[in-house]
Amino acid sequence: MVDLMDGPQRWSELRRRAGGVSDKMLAQTLRDLEAGGLITRTVHTSRPPTVQYALTDLARGVTAALQHLQNWAEEHTSDYAHHLHTHTTDPTP
Repeated sequence: MVDLMDGPQRWSELRRRAGGVSDKMLAQTLRDLEAGGLITRTVHTSRPPTVQYALTDLARGVTAALQHLQNWAEEHTSDYAHHLHTHTTDPTP
């Protein structure tokens, strides 16, 4: 959903921004978000046809919290990795 905060996105844009996520997982996640009323899926009858995804009003209400969570995760990724590595390599209980 964070990727859609910048505005409507096409499938290919979402796939590129999602990094290593498989097409199957991305499709399932988008279907689940649509079913939950958090995103809309619009098919444009252009040649070739395109599909665009956008946040609903319901989802826009939580985007500020998601942005803070994403910022926190980006700031603390190395701390988390360090602790995880320390925990898995330290033989003491």
